[in-house]
Amino acid sequence: MSLTEQESTILNQNDNQIIIEANPLIFDNVLAEHEVNSILYLVEKWQSRFLTTETGDDNSRSLDKQKRDSLVLFDFEPIYSFFRLQLLKYAEPVKQRFNYEMDWNKGYECQLTAHNDGHFYTAHTDYAANTGTRVSLRNLTFVYYFYQEPKSFEGGELFLWNHYAKDCSPLERANEGVYIEPLRNRVIFFESKYWHEVLKINCPSQEFMNSRFTLNGWLH
Repeated sequence: MSLTEQESTILNQNDNQIIIEANPLIFDNVLAEHEVNSILYLVEKWQSRFLTTETGDDNSRSLDKQKRDSLVLFDFEPIYSFFRLQLLKYAEPVKQRFNYEMDWNKGYECQLTAHNDGHFYTAHTDYAANTGTRVSLRNLTFVYYFYQEPKSFEGGELFLWNHYAKDCSPLERANEGVYIEPLRNRVIFFESKYWHEVLKINCPSQEFMNSRFTLNGWLH
C-alpha cells in the first residue's frame, strides 16, 4: 500500500523532490473486527499488569521519562502467538520489499504497548550492532495499531527518518522523513536500523482504554 500525500511529508531541501528512502510497508484492515474487539477485551482485563516502559537492551535497562513515556505488557498470550501467525500473511510482500524471508523458526519479539495523555518516545533505532543481545539480531520492526472507537486521542504518529543508525543524528535532518498516521487495524513494517519516533499523545480523558495501543516488535 502506498502512503497518502498527507502521510508522506518528506522534504529534500536541495531540490524539493519527494523521496522515501526508508520505504515502509503498510497494510490496513489487518484483522477482522471481532478479532480487534477480542484483543481490546483482553487488554482491559489485563490493565493492572501494564508496566512503565524502559529504554536500553537486555544487558542494561533504565527508566528515563525524558526519552520514553508509555506503558507496556510483555506476557500476553494468546495474543502473542496469534499475532505472529497474522504477520506471516505478509511474507511475500515483505520479501519483495526488504529481501527478508519470514519464517516461523526465526526470532520474534513482541510487546503490547499503551500510549495515553502526554506519552511519547523520542528518536531512536531498534537495532544496534555487536551488543551480544537480541537488539543486534533485529532485521525488521513491525507496529500494529488498535484502539477503541470512537477514537479518543490525537497525535501519536510515527515519524520515520530517511537514514540509518550509522548516519548523523536525526535532529540534524529533522525535515527528512515520513509521518505515518496510527490508523486503527493498521500494521507497518520497516527496517529496524532506521531512526524513528512516536509523537506525543493528547488524550484528554486520560482513561486507559482510550489509549493508542500497539502490538510492536521485531523479526530477527
